[in-house]
Amino acid sequence: MNIFMGWSVVGIDLTTMRKKPATIAFLNHRGELFIYDIKSFNDLVKLLHKIDPNFISIDSPFSYPEFGGFRNCDKRMKELGMKPLPPGWRGMRKLVEIATMLIKEFPSNTIECFPTGSLNIKYKRLTAEIYIKTFLKILIEENLSIHTKFVFKKDALDALICALASKHLLLGELDKLLIIKGEECEIYVPKL
Repeated sequence: MNIFMGWSVVGIDLTTMRKKPATIAFLNHRGELFIYDIKSFNDLVKLLHKIDPNFISIDSPFSYPEFGGFRNCDKRMKELGMKPLPPGWRGMRKLVEIATMLIKEFPSNTIECFPTGSLNIKYKRLTAEIYIKTFLKILIEENLSIHTKFVFKKDALDALICALASKHLLLGELDKLLIIKGEECEIYVPKL
């Protein structure tokens, strides 16, 4: 019997949820994709407990740099052509705090992801057209069917790419991931 029968994963495009909701992509073993906008931390935690995913991948730094603006893994991503934001920036600090609270709530199955890095590697300039084409390409290649109504936005693509990171890690498809390790962090970037 397949030990992964009945698996589910979640990708989260995290925000502070003050002015803009967080977007989550919930993906299960049947290839069903659900996309939700969540307006509060409590609602996010409730939904994650209800889904009870095998892995949660979050688009947010999980820690601050020991010194300077970037962690060692952020610097490595920059060397690879990705464009991470410094975790120490004011707006990013709040994301780190929220991500840390999620890690405390779900300690054994939460990973840090940088979905935009997947696109930075492939494209020099990111446009709305690239976002839509990439979203559709993932749906086709992964044989996914959408089971919620939503208006497409980049946040949905980021959440979906995060969910892919969780799926690849869960199923041991490490060849489909770029794993950037450093002393301060470990980041998963799906190869698109």
